[in-house]
Amino acid sequence: MDPPNNTKDSGLADDALQLRRERQRVRYAAMTDEQRDEKNRKWREAYKRKKNNANKENEPGCNIQDFKPSDADTNIAEDPTGIAATRK
Repeated sequence: MDPPNNTKDSGLADDALQLRRERQRVRYAAMTDEQRDEKNRKWREAYKRKKNNANKENEPGCNIQDFKPSDADTNIAEDPTGIAATRK
């Protein structure tokens, strides 16, 4: 079966994306060098933060969301890996 041909709907979405990109290009071209540098600096900082958070979440045995200060001194002697603490 072929997918339905929604040229009307996809055409509207494509037009909206094209208009948004054009507005962004004009806005970016009108920026001063200082404004552009500030925008790029903020983008780089956010990218690094996001990348670091993603790496921390992928580390085995590191579960930041389930950590409680009370868990720090009770489960270390029983399970140094911390795996049992996350299964509660």
